[in-house]
Amino acid sequence: MAFGASSLVSGQRRNLLTALKTIARMPRFNMVKQMSESKAVIGLNMVSLWKDRGTLAPWVAPLRALLDEGTIKPVVAQGFSFEDAGAAHTMITERRNIGKVVLIP
Repeated sequence: MAFGASSLVSGQRRNLLTALKTIARMPRFNMVKQMSESKAVIGLNMVSLWKDRGTLAPWVAPLRALLDEGTIKPVVAQGFSFEDAGAAHTMITERRNIGKVVLIP
């Protein structure tokens, strides 16, 4: 029997109705439109950059400027205080987040 990554995570399993509700909340991308406007969706493993350079400053500074001017907007599912870190972890393991779950000092 083969196991996918989702079978390794504990928590409530999704049913079809729950999956459809989640998909309905996800942002939509028109890839043809994005390509014609020379736009892209890019993922980045910042841990690899940190291990290689010991800093993220060369990458964070331009992103900070784009954030400040509103060009890019992160998708945050919910913010939690450090005291509520357990609730944040529960939200992730129950797969209730669309976007990042953020701990706020």
